Amino acid sequence: MIKGPIAELLRRARELQERMSEVQAALEREEVLGRAGGGMVEVRMSGSMVVKAVRIEASLREANPELLEDLLAAAVNDALERARALARERLSALGMAAGLVPGILPGIAPP
Repeated sequence: MIKGPIAELLRRARELQERMSEVQAALEREEVLGRAGGGMVEVRMSGSMVVKAVRIEASLREANPELLEDLLAAAVNDALERARALARERLSALGMAAGLVPGILPGIAPP
């Protein structure tokens, strides 16, 4: 059995790993909404950056296809930024500001 400072370090690492798993599970349940074109295009995305739904205003569907493509890309990017911000917020609650522990969640970059 390991004793002393190394045992304490291992215990803390296990606790941190458990708490990280809890945060990741919570992010999968939480959602953000990205918008573009004044709300004409909306993308609903989980905190773990999975697109859940896309809503396109009916009048826009028959409009210029290039405009629709641009607005859809903008809405997805807005949702991604909101999901990253949510993840940074949740991770900072663990005392780990985004960027200090790279690779925990894909796509999380320092602000």
